[in-house]
Amino acid sequence: MSVETVNAEADKILAKIFKTGMTDKEKLLAIYRYIKRNTGYTSNHSYDDIYKNAYQGMTQYYGDCYVYFCYAKVLLDRAGFENLQVTKTKTEGHSAHYWNLVYVKGGWYHFDTTPRKDNFECCLLTDAELKAYSDTHDGTHVFDSSAYPERATTPLGIVPNV
Repeated sequence: MSVETVNAEADKILAKIFKTGMTDKEKLLAIYRYIKRNTGYTSNHSYDDIYKNAYQGMTQYYGDCYVYFCYAKVLLDRAGFENLQVTKTKTEGHSAHYWNLVYVKGGWYHFDTTPRKDNFECCLLTDAELKAYSDTHDGTHVFDSSAYPERATTPLGIVPNV
């Protein structure tokens, strides 16, 4: 499948979920909610191609954290939001994990659409907010902070209500 095919599918989704006059925060929430509501989790273990994995999420409605990351990345890119891949620091006994950093309101925020058993919502969180969760949940989001741009420290107070 081509990049153009994936982008066309992403554009259809964005046309469906965006409304005229939405703020950037509202658009980001719409992307977050759409992925969370329309994608189921399953182990995938194919970390080779962002577009292939994004397309799987868009058309087959399932995937692992890498699919969720790729799906969000393509939608964020198509919506004009600068974003980056974050990779969890691998530790013994723990699997890899992937999520996005997204630039909004003059800063970088964590954006992880992967579902959690406890329904934790990781939508536009600061490092401190994400660390508070990770520290009480077996290091779910431990990462090398020096490998990424400086992140925002002001909470945005987002409650996704997915």
